Amino acid sequence: MGKGMRRLLWLGWLVGCGGNGHQPQVNYVAGALVADSQVRLAVLVRNESDVAVEYAVAFPCGVFLRVYQHARRDQPPAWDGARWEHAKSNHCRGLPSRRMLEPGEVDTARTSVPIARVLGDSLPPGSYDLSALLNQYEPVREWVDVPAGRHVLGKH
Repeated sequence: MGKGMRRLLWLGWLVGCGGNGHQPQVNYVAGALVADSQVRLAVLVRNESDVAVEYAVAFPCGVFLRVYQHARRDQPPAWDGARWEHAKSNHCRGLPSRRMLEPGEVDTARTSVPIARVLGDSLPPGSYDLSALLNQYEPVREWVDVPAGRHVLGKH
C-alpha cells in the first residue's frame, strides 16, 4: 500500500471519515481511493478489547467492493463485488485465514477493482457510496458491510 493510501486510511481512522462497523471486541474502518482507473479499498481491523482476539476472514476473497446509489442502504447495491467475483471465477472458495490480534493491534484487508468493471455497461459515471463487504469468520461468522464514503467513479 502506498504512503498516500496509508495516510488516507489513518486519517479516516482518526476522524471517523468513511465509516465503521462494530462487532464485539473488533472495530472496522474502511477507506477507498479512486485513482489510476482503479478503486482501491482497505479495511482496518482493530482489536478494541483488553484481551487477544482471534480474527479470521475468507482467503483469497475476504473483502469485496460494494457500490450503492445512496448511503441509506435500503436497496440492494448497484454493483456487488461479491456476486461478481463468485459468478465470474471459481477461485473464491472462502477458506478462513486466521490471525491473532493483540489488544490495540490493527490488521488490514484490501482489494482493488477496475472502475471499468464496476461501471460496465449498466452504471453511468457519477457519485456513489462505496463500502467494503468483509467475509468474516471470527469472532462472529457473518458478512460485515463497512461504509467507505462517497466517491466519484468515471470511465478512464
